[in-house]
Order: sequence, then structure tokens, then C-alpha cells
Amino acid sequence: TMHSLAIHGLVFRGQVKAGTRKPVVAEAWFLRGRIAERQDDTTLARKAYQSALELNPDLHRAASNLARLLCSEPQNLAEAMRLAQAAVTQAPENPFFLNSLAHVQIAHQDHEGAIKSLQSAIRVQPENRQWRENLATALAAAGREDEAEQIRSSLKSDETL
Repeated sequence: TMHSLAIHGLVFRGQVKAGTRKPVVAEAWFLRGRIAERQDDTTLARKAYQSALELNPDLHRAASNLARLLCSEPQNLAEAMRLAQAAVTQAPENPFFLNSLAHVQIAHQDHEGAIKSLQSAIRVQPENRQWRENLATALAAAGREDEAEQIRSSLKSDETL
């Protein structure tokens, strides 16, 4: 919204004092992280999500997104798992949080855990192709190639409808 963008601009020009309107400023940092991710600037995205969480530790969308970014770095796997699990604990039916947890679980070589997380995401939001694509990837990584291929085939047949 325009209000969010206005606050967003104030944050980055230093016009909002630290400690004031923390939830709004945290949301602005979260939005900055989302923008940075879309621009493939993962370093800035990570910093923005961390800033959001410093201001509002209960901003689980930032925790989930940060976990997904951190899991690509072996030295940050434990922190990624902590963040992803915290988000899912707070909102166990959120398919985006479940998907982020699955990314972290795959990085941890917990393919069965990732499969369960993605199956939960699909139960909540069955129309989302991304969850099914990610499930096929997790199944293949777990050595369950036949099941992965069934999902891939169903995705291809969905495309032709």
C-alpha cells in the first residue's frame, strides 16, 4: 500500500527514530527484504529480514523467509531450522511457512521431514503448483523417484487442461 511504501522510504532515509512505531518499521524492513529477494539481492534481503526480526521477533513471515535464505549456507543451518520451526509453531497451517521449513529440512538432509511438511502445505493449499513441484523434488532426493515421477506427470497433465 501507499502507506507502507511511505514508511518504507522513511526507514531508509533515517527519518523514523529507532524504537518508534516498531511494528510498522519492522513491516517496512520485511517489505524491503521481499523487494530485495525479487531483485536477487539475497544479501540485502537477509539484512532486511534480520532488521525486521530485531524490531519485531514475532514477525514470523520474516523468520520464515530468512530461514529459507540461510539454509543455503552450511554454517547457518541451525539458525535456519530454529527460525523455520518457530514460524511453523506459530502458524502450523501456513503453507508458506511449511514450504520454508521443507527447504531447511532438505538442506539438513531430512528428506522425510520435508516430504511431511510439503504434504501439509498441499493439504492446506492444494491448488498451489509450487508445493507439488517441491514435493516431487523432495521425494526424488529421498530416493522415491516413482512417487516423484507421478507428481511430475500430474503437473504436466494439469498444464494441458
